[in-house]
Amino acid sequence: MMVPKVGTLDAPGDMRLVMNIRTKSARPWMHMDPATERHPENRPVTV
Repeated sequence: MMVPKVGTLDAPGDMRLVMNIRTKSARPWMHMDPATERHPENRPVTV
């Protein structure tokens, strides 16, 4: 989950996508960058 703060999008070049979640229900026409992580459900929990 991402909660952007006010002013964050003033410089969108500083952001990058690092993972896709819930890909199991993605539409066939949806483009996902193959260089990013993919998770069929939620992001795995790391301890």
